[in-house]
Amino acid sequence: MKTKSKYFLVLALSAMLATGCQMDTEPIAGFTQEQLNNSEDRLDLLSAAVKRMMQNITSSSLYYNCGYPGLMIVRDVTCAEMPVQSVSYDYLNWWSEGTYLGKSWGVSSDPWNFYYDLIKRANLVMAVAQPSLDSTPEQLEKIGSTLCYRAMAYMDLVRLYEYQATGFAQLDDEATYGITVPLVTEFTTEDMARNNPRAPFYKMYRFIMHDLNLAQFFLQGSMPSHKNDAGIGVAYGLKARMWLEMGTRFERHPEDLKTQIEHENDADLATYDKLGISSAKECYEQSANYAAKAIALAYRPVTEQQWYDLNTGFNKANEAWMWAVQYGTDDVTQTYKHYIGFLAPEAMYGVANINYWANRLIDADLYKKVPPADWRCRTWIAPGDAGKESAWRNYTTHYSAKDWAGFAPLSSFKFRPGSGDINNYKVGNAVDVPLMRIEEMYLIRAEAVARSRGLAAGQALLEEFLNTYRYNEHDYKSTATTLDEFITEVLDQKRIEFWGEGIVFWDYKRTGRAIVRDYAGTNHPSTYQMHSREGFAAPWANFVIPRNEEQYNFGMTTNNPDPSGVHD
Repeated sequence: MKTKSKYFLVLALSAMLATGCQMDTEPIAGFTQEQLNNSEDRLDLLSAAVKRMMQNITSSSLYYNCGYPGLMIVRDVTCAEMPVQSVSYDYLNWWSEGTYLGKSWGVSSDPWNFYYDLIKRANLVMAVAQPSLDSTPEQLEKIGSTLCYRAMAYMDLVRLYEYQATGFAQLDDEATYGITVPLVTEFTTEDMARNNPRAPFYKMYRFIMHDLNLAQFFLQGSMPSHKNDAGIGVAYGLKARMWLEMGTRFERHPEDLKTQIEHENDADLATYDKLGISSAKECYEQSANYAAKAIALAYRPVTEQQWYDLNTGFNKANEAWMWAVQYGTDDVTQTYKHYIGFLAPEAMYGVANINYWANRLIDADLYKKVPPADWRCRTWIAPGDAGKESAWRNYTTHYSAKDWAGFAPLSSFKFRPGSGDINNYKVGNAVDVPLMRIEEMYLIRAEAVARSRGLAAGQALLEEFLNTYRYNEHDYKSTATTLDEFITEVLDQKRIEFWGEGIVFWDYKRTGRAIVRDYAGTNHPSTYQMHSREGFAAPWANFVIPRNEEQYNFGMTTNNPDPSGVHD
């Protein structure tokens, strides 16, 4: 009861003390200020607004801006997995080319504004949250789900905006290290927000983990029926991600571990739970533990039939999906400016179809690591089948053989229009978009176990996952002889499994793997062919804070250097 009392007290105090938190709302939230003031169900209204923000399709002039799913695509195109067949209608070319990324461009402001709008809505929930022993499970679930959304937002912001060395002196010599982003909570007044410096990493890690501890407490036993509500599995999954992130950092940079430990007893951090770790190995053990907790729940990896389903393939949440953005037909306001409009080549209202050819391919070198024994291989058109109408019958598609044959080698057909409707955007865009799948937990566990218990233990887990769920002949065998080779093996599987889901950006930056698009035989467009340096973050993976934040927040005295055009 001691822990329960502590957490209830923290949340109750948050409601009383959040005097500076303005209860202003916008149309996207789905209610007016008057409705909020007069409602006895403020928690319901505000928690719904958090989920609505994830699908927010704004009036931004940037064509790719379509809420969180748009940011998922942004993250992937900055890496090496998703070449485009034709650049003519590639509305994400800034990110692919690494141009116009400075603080004065809209490219830099959109992600920043999105995340802080999401955080604002989460803070409004926490400001009215008053959990007690009389709270219903449904009320506690809304609070726990909101905490997961806020933790995810800050996890993303930290990993996007904290500067990591790139190997380019003109950037690295100018940068400031160890600082993340301004921390805005339900306690932050307007005056505080106007002088709010970037928080040091050791504070932000404590804050994020504290939110996740609270979320885990409130979500005990919760497996919600709606996938846009975060349940206990999501809390476990976010912890698995976060502990892996910290473990990799502390292993690569022992001085950061020393700094984290030195600040464990800081008085100004006393409101946040301590991490309680003394080594990177302990972080990996925690990551493996929480991944295993998620795996033990009622989730099951996507089957081959589900993967290739013409009507529901990667557009309908199933038992593998732990968390999702969910669109109903009433939520759909745009045609091509949508996750499906960008990634589903069968959506005739999008830009990836036979009229515009902005369809996405899989990287040629990566595809070589998907053998015929791996049933995922038919997600992409094999080079030997491209252009051959006779090969059409080997694939699952709405297209005729003639039209299908027009797609470039390695074109992807992973994502399908909703309900298989390729013409009506109101139906075709009414889909679920995956935020977290159980397969990620299997791969996180394999990496974390290898790092904490040894190579052989990690290999056994990777082989078990692939032979049980992905290889028809059950004959996958890890060939790694070193831990570093094995980490690459695991990350390659994540690049294959989560193609288009915005996952692997974090792994590139976390591990310092080079992003390479300019090799012999590349299928990346010529203007996108470049590479970053091994052992470093890609220059364009360090996002720049927009100018409007500098102008509003006087505590924002240090920004990241503009990486535009810096690459090998």
